[in-house]
This record gives sequence, structure tokens and C-alpha cells, in this order.
Amino acid sequence: MKSYLSSGNAFYDNKLQLKINLESSIARKEKQLPLSKREAPNLNAKQIEMCHLNDNFIVWNKKLASLPSEIRQEFGILDQSAFQIGLNEMFSSVLGDLKKSGNNVTVPDHELTNDRLIAHFSPQALYEYLDEQYELQSNGSDDSTGSSSTDEQDIADDADEIMPDEEPIEVDEYAGYNSDELSEDEANQEVQMLQEEQGDAAGRDPSVNWKLIDRKNRESQRRGQCEDAMYDISDDLSLVQLVRKHKLPLSTVKDFSEWAHTAVRKRRDHFQGKPTTYGQIVSRLHRQLGLESKNEFKPHLINWLPDEKPITIYVRPFLDCVFELLENPHNVGPGGRNISLPHPTDPYRSKPDIVPDHVSELHHGKWWSATWENVCNADEKEILVPIILYMDGVTTDTNGKLKVTPLNMTLGIFNTMTRRQASAHTVKYYHPDEMAEAAFQQQTTKGVHNVQNLHRGIARAMEDFKELCDNDESVAWRLPYAGRMWDVRLKFSIAFVIGDSVQHDPLCGKYVKYHGIQRMCRHCNCKSEDIDDPAAARAAKLYKPWMLDPNKARHDAEYFRSISHYPIDNAFHDLCFGANDFNIHLASPCEVLHTIQKGPCSRIPEYTVYLIKNSRDIALDEISAAEAKVNIQSTISGLDILGKRMGILLGRQSDRDKPRTKFKNSLFSTAKKAGHEHAGVCLNLLLAMLTDRGRELLLEERGLHPRFLENQIYATELVLQVEEWFKLESYSREEMNPKKVRAAFDHFTTRISEICDREGSGTKTLKTHLPLHMHQYIAMWGPPTGWDSGPSESHHKTEVKLPAKNTQRREVNFTEQVSKRYHESVVIRKGQYMNQIYQDTLLANRNRKRHHGNLFLKGARFDIGRNVRGRPAMRWISQENFGKQAFPEQVLRFICNTLLPITLFRDQQERCIHGCTEMNSTFDDDDADHVIFRAHPNYRSFSAQTCDIWYDWAMFYLPEINNFDDDESIPGRILSFVEVGELVDASEYRGIKIEPFQPHCVAQLFEDPPTSEFRQSFTENSDYSQLVQWGTLQRERNGPAISPT
Repeated sequence: MKSYLSSGNAFYDNKLQLKINLESSIARKEKQLPLSKREAPNLNAKQIEMCHLNDNFIVWNKKLASLPSEIRQEFGILDQSAFQIGLNEMFSSVLGDLKKSGNNVTVPDHELTNDRLIAHFSPQALYEYLDEQYELQSNGSDDSTGSSSTDEQDIADDADEIMPDEEPIEVDEYAGYNSDELSEDEANQEVQMLQEEQGDAAGRDPSVNWKLIDRKNRESQRRGQCEDAMYDISDDLSLVQLVRKHKLPLSTVKDFSEWAHTAVRKRRDHFQGKPTTYGQIVSRLHRQLGLESKNEFKPHLINWLPDEKPITIYVRPFLDCVFELLENPHNVGPGGRNISLPHPTDPYRSKPDIVPDHVSELHHGKWWSATWENVCNADEKEILVPIILYMDGVTTDTNGKLKVTPLNMTLGIFNTMTRRQASAHTVKYYHPDEMAEAAFQQQTTKGVHNVQNLHRGIARAMEDFKELCDNDESVAWRLPYAGRMWDVRLKFSIAFVIGDSVQHDPLCGKYVKYHGIQRMCRHCNCKSEDIDDPAAARAAKLYKPWMLDPNKARHDAEYFRSISHYPIDNAFHDLCFGANDFNIHLASPCEVLHTIQKGPCSRIPEYTVYLIKNSRDIALDEISAAEAKVNIQSTISGLDILGKRMGILLGRQSDRDKPRTKFKNSLFSTAKKAGHEHAGVCLNLLLAMLTDRGRELLLEERGLHPRFLENQIYATELVLQVEEWFKLESYSREEMNPKKVRAAFDHFTTRISEICDREGSGTKTLKTHLPLHMHQYIAMWGPPTGWDSGPSESHHKTEVKLPAKNTQRREVNFTEQVSKRYHESVVIRKGQYMNQIYQDTLLANRNRKRHHGNLFLKGARFDIGRNVRGRPAMRWISQENFGKQAFPEQVLRFICNTLLPITLFRDQQERCIHGCTEMNSTFDDDDADHVIFRAHPNYRSFSAQTCDIWYDWAMFYLPEINNFDDDESIPGRILSFVEVGELVDASEYRGIKIEPFQPHCVAQLFEDPPTSEFRQSFTENSDYSQLVQWGTLQRERNGPAISPT
């Protein structure tokens, strides 16, 4: 075996070469660039890994810890993280010197730090230094081979330690130690003989166990390397411990690391000095944004019943809330695009020149124009700014404690779409928890006390608003509208209050309970026994503030008990509601979430179960629903299984406006189902009742009369229609006619009361009665989407629950701390808006997209062509999709037979059609409204099960290939998205023109127009189903259709 000093360049040709190669696998992962052979002709370029900027600048990796200390001090070591953080900034001035002076560039003193050494040198300078070291060692030693074996053993041990999973690196020094040729005993003897020879040559005493001494030295060196390794990972361990200590999601580790790298790149001295606290950051934002005294919650005192004990509440100034909303660029939009006023171009006018055909905004109701004329002065350039309030109690823990009730507000000049966003709402007041405050009272707290305390808090919270309205004051503001800035003066008035009945009833002063009271409705004096009678609702009178004034002589306790109201001083009676003479008693409209989705939608399963269980007790026109009580449980479980199967078939769909249909628990249970999910339950039950198996369960096995099944189907479809009607964004003006709306909801209430029944109070509930007032809501404030509480309830996450998590969660100061945390979040959001931290285009640019006007092909990419045997085949482009199921053979064959012959390929070896599994379609200029269509054989899965297939449905307008009317679209199932390239010539398929360089989809259409006459109706002059239609999809003999998307 030859020594590593046996040749002239052995010092760096062997030892350095080996040490650098031991780190090559790590260097490759860090994407370092190898030194080319032109720059280092004496080194093996495949084994040396370096980072370099040009021919005269090299930075060695810090992990080459085995280099001699003099080399590290002379030439420096730079780790990968330091290279990424500040390399370009630190050496911007040095690079220019390198080009001028060549290789001899010295390192400035201020760049030599304790944690890293940086050097600028040329490869030739390193080689010269290594040659000098070789000559010094070879001339100064008695025997140049004195310690070669020991050094070689060190290198071998280091190699085993650093790369335990890698194969041993073959170098010349290990030629004598071939483990395949020598046995273990022979190898040990040869090693011992070599050590004795080396010991004598180095002047060592042969009697000393040099092998043991060398082993201890190597162990000491390993311990030092382990200490260095532990020092390198100590920061990572601290970060992980912080995440575990504060119970943060594991994904925050990556977020914290990215934030630290970004912060250091922007400012190198970011972490120098004392650590910064959360309070210091918020205070700095206050000063830089000029918000020292704005948006803060101010303490106020109110007397709390029943002991009249003063407590502290926290309220924000009204104008601070208004300015926060108007100063937010996301709310106003570019050029005031999100501002919605009656006149499209002139903000000073209360009515448009042409009445629009469709109703979609708040100013389309009569309340806006009537209030504008009452409170605004056109000569003073005053405009009306409606105030929309929202109030609902929120529980911040799982035990029902620590409840807080925020009073939110937004501005009616924002359009309906903008008001659904969280940024368009702000909190003005947090009402304390009634149960927590009752614990500090000596007397027993009653229901009237809680309601009066609520109104005392609201009166103090809206005190500045009341003063502004009573003094007829306006606020000057420069408002962007119709692409320009306008000098206006803002006048305010409350439009309505959004919420559910549990919160609306206390705001109106009504009893919070619904059983055993004389009148349920908060709007009118309709009696409880006539609550589901449209005729009784027509004859009832709406409440006005003077009818509920407790200071009137005739309004005694018996009077308020007869109308089911509390004798309280209502805070809203002193506030301005504009042209609404009924005040809060009408300005508390019902909405789709609590009235429909959590009302009839959630009770359709209950009605169905009641029909199956109590069929003998239900009769219609002297016809019993069933003659005997048989197969009750089997019918319910069978219908539940069948409905969930229908939901699985409808589960894969990209249209988010469609209801969720896939559920794990029973359809007849309301547990673990949100309000908007009950429509999906109704749809599953509807489809189950329309199938042959569903009819067999209900009619034959259960013995239900066909007329009752038809009625149940009709009621289910009626509820789904009303639920969908509530969610429409715009309505025709004829459809919004109050008389027609009143007649429609009279019909809805009557049919639900006649067909559906359940245990308890049946259909005599408040949710059955409130839709009878829908015509009054629409006449005042336009479409019902304007007062939908669904988006407002989702804002509880940012307005209540998130600030509550950062409190001490003590009842004594819980409301105060929630107010402070929310104020800090307002300041942080303000800073984010002004620094433009949120970039709307980041998410859109992450994935590779192919743009075609308003169409974007994205998702998993694939190629379709013919294999070597000439058969249609498909391959996924991304490696992560290798092994996934391909599209059906019929689809591949259709694409190959249709598109390959007409496509012009420049490279005949790449005869394939490109495609993607998703397509985004936008319908406006700002790409705000878009729809995602998917066609995937196994979405997010490697199996080929039915639940993993995702083929969206769409409507196709293809008059060339159907037998429909010219204006009628064809429903079809999308099977694939492909991108057609350059065509040989103009081509058509079944009359459809194939466009070059455009995305196309392969779809399976219906053979004939779908019809509702698949099954004859049970009764005469009535449809079996008004929503569901039947049709037959095209078979393979006709083939799918290809259409430009």
C-alpha cells in the first residue's frame, strides 16, 4: 500500500479530494455547482463540490471540517445558509476588485467574524499553498511515511461516520486493504504489522500500544465533531420546542424558518440587540401608522341589573369604525368599484335615470331613496350612508362559558359582494357575558334584567351615533366613485340589524322563549295558535315604538304579557332608522341560514321519519298513509343507505354553490351538520325517494300510499327551491313584486303545514311564520342576499374567537382583553394593507398554467399518444403521479383517433396530445368570479375506486350535433381536457370546428333531451318531480363529443 505522500500532489490530490468527496452527497442536495475542469485541472471535478460566482471567486463549504485549521483560517469556510443570506450584498464591492487585480485579493478585517471565515482567492492560489505545505512536511520529517496509516485510518473512520449508507470511496491509498481478498484475521495481522512499522519509522516506542492511543484520539475527535453537530442543530431544537410548548401546528416551523430567512435578507442586523416583544411591535405600528389614539376601545360605565352595580364596558368611537372601513382599499376597490349608490355616475343623486330591470343591491328598495330625501340636503353635497349592524352571541370555549356578544357594523354603500368579506365588518362593542356578571350580583337575575342590561350597553355604545344624528351633523369625505374622486358629506342612518331569532327577540324586547306564550312573532301581533296561517298574518298589525313604550299609562305588566314583550327602555327607539317607522321591530329580518336552512331544510328528514313511523295516524281526504306499522326501522335504514349512496355519486363536483352531499353519519341526524349542509341532505333523500329501490322501500315494504310519497317529494323539492331562491344574487323586478312574493310564500307556508308534520308543536313555529313577512323586507331593502347572516357568522373566527385565544380567559377581565386583542388586530391589518404584504397573485402563480384568454388549464399534466405497439396510451408528466390510474380506454382511443391524425407535429418522436386535469374559467376582467372544472380518473388517490373518480358535469351549447332546440344546452359529463396544437388543416368533428392552440374537452352527452316524464305521476294533473329529469347518456357506439371549452 502506498502512502498518501508518495507523489508530488498527494497532499491535496488524496486527502482533500477524499474529504471533499465525503460531502458530495450533501452538497448535491444543497444544489452547489461543481468546479469545472478548466478551473481546476489537477482535481477530480466529479468529486469536488464548490459554490462559485465566477472564475476567480470560490467559497468552500463549512461542512469540510476535517481540513487543517491553517487552511480554514487562510481561505475561509462559508456555510450554505450564510451563502444564501448575504453573499451578493457582502461581496458586491469585492467582485469588481477581483476583475481588476486578478487572483491576489485580500479579505477586509470587518468581514472576518467568529461564526464564519470568508476568503477570496483563485484556484491557483490554493494549489500553490498546498504545494508549499507538502514541501514543508516532506522536508521537515525524518520519514515522509511516518503517519500515513494513522491518517488513512482516520479518513476511513470519518468516511464510515459521515456516510454510513454510502459505498466506500475507492482511492489508491486503500489498494492494500481489499476486504474481498483478505480474511478478517489476515487483515488484522497486516494492520498490526503496518502499525509497528509506522511506529518504528516515526520514532515511536514499539512497546507502547499506539493503536489504543490512536483510537482514543479518534474518539476524541469524533466527540468534538458531535459537539459541533449538536451546536449546529441547537437552534432547530429550540424552534421545535417553542412550537410544542405553545401547541402550534407543525406547519408553523416552516413558516417561522421562512420568516427568519426573509428578515435577515432584508436587514442583516435584524436580530442584533435585545429581543422584541409583541407589545413593542404593536406600539411601533401605532406610531408609524399614526394610530396612537384611534380605533381603541374606550371604557364606559353602566349600571347592571338587578343590583344597579356599575360595571365597565368597552366601546369604540363610531367615526373610528367608519374611517377604518372607508380607508381600507379592499373595501372601496380600485376607483371606487365596490361602492354602490343609486345613480351609476353621480353620487349626489338619490335615484337613477333609468330604473334597472334587476334587483341586486340595498338601494333597489324603497327605504334608501325615502331616507335620502328625509335626511340629506342636495345643496350640501350630502349622501346617505346606511349603517348595517350585526349582533350574535359567541361562545369561546367548549363548556359554554366565556360568552361574548359583539356588535358589528358595516356600511351599506358597499355592494353586496363586498359586505360578505371580513374586511368590510368591524366591531364597535363587546357586550359582557350575562352569566358571568350575574355571579357578582346579590339579587337573582331574571330575563327582563338581561334584556334591559343588553339595551343599556347598546345605548352607551351608540351614544355618539345618536348625538351625530340628533344634531343633524355630517362628515366630510373624499369618496372614490365611478373612476374619480368626489367631495361629499356623509349622513348616517341604520338600515337593519342582521342576526338570528335568539338575538333579534331581545333586541326587540320580546320574550326569548317560544312555548307557552301568547305571541311568537317580533314583527306583528299574530297569535301563536295562528302562527302558520297566512290569513292571520295578513290581518295582524306591525309593532311600532309607541306600542312598546313602558312609560305609557295603559301599558302595564298585563299588557306586555299579552304581547309577550318585556317592559324595557329599548335603546333602538332613540336611534335613527330613516324611513322605517317600525324601527327595530321590522328592521330585524329573517334570512336563509336560520329561517330556511336551519328550519324546513333541517326538518325534512324529521318529517320523513314521522311519516314512516306514524303512517296509520296520518290521513288525507279520509285516506290513511299506511294500513299497518311494518318494516319501520328497515325502511328508515334502507332509505338512509340509499340516500348516502346518492350523495357519494354527487360528491365530486367543483361548483361550490352546489350543496355538500357526502356525509358519514345518518341523514336523519342533525348532528355534525352545518346550516348550509342540510340542503344536501334534502337532495340525497329526494333522489333516494325517486329511485326504483326507494319506491320499493316506501310503497311495497313499508306499505305507504303513493299519494303521500308524492306529497313528500313535492314538499322536499319546494323547500330546496325556496332555499336556492334565497341565495340568488339578483332578481328580476317583476319577480320582486311584493304581491307576487307574498303569494309565493303564502303558498309555501300552506303546503308545508298541510304535508309535513312532526312531534311536538308540528309546523306552528316562528320559522314557519317569518317568511310571511318576506314581501315587507324586500320592499324596504331589496333582495334577501343583503341581510344573509352566513358570512357574518363566519367572521366570528377573526372578530371573537381568535382574539379570545390570546387572553388569560378569566371572567373578570375577559371582555377587556378581547377588546384589546381585537384592536391590535385592526392595527396589524392596517399595517399589512399599507405595506402591501398580501399579494393576490401569489397563489395564482404557484402552479404552471396555460392561458387561453379567460381559460386556464392547470392541475396534473399528462400526454396521450400511441405506444410502440400502436395502442392508445397515457403517461403522467409529474413523477408524483407515476403509477396512478389512467383515463378509460374509450377516452384514450377517442383522443388518438380524433386528434392525432389532424395535428401537425414538428418532432415525429413526440407525437402526443397534451392535457391537464383542471380548467379555470373566469367571467369578468378582474378574475374574481371563476369556476373550476375537473376531469380526473383518481383525484388525490392512487386507487381506481368510484369515490376517487372526479368527472364534472356542465352544460354544452352544441346545436351541430343534437336534436334539441337551437337555444337549448346539452348536459354532459366532462371526461378529459386536452390542448390542441397546430393543425394540418381546418378540421371538424361531427360539425364542431376544432380550434388550433385552444383547450378542448372530451364530454359524454345525452342521447335525447332529458325529460320529467320518465315515470307517470301518481295523481292527475300533477308532476311527479319538478326538479329531477331523466335521460340516457351516449354509449360507445356514438362516441363522446369534443368541444372547445
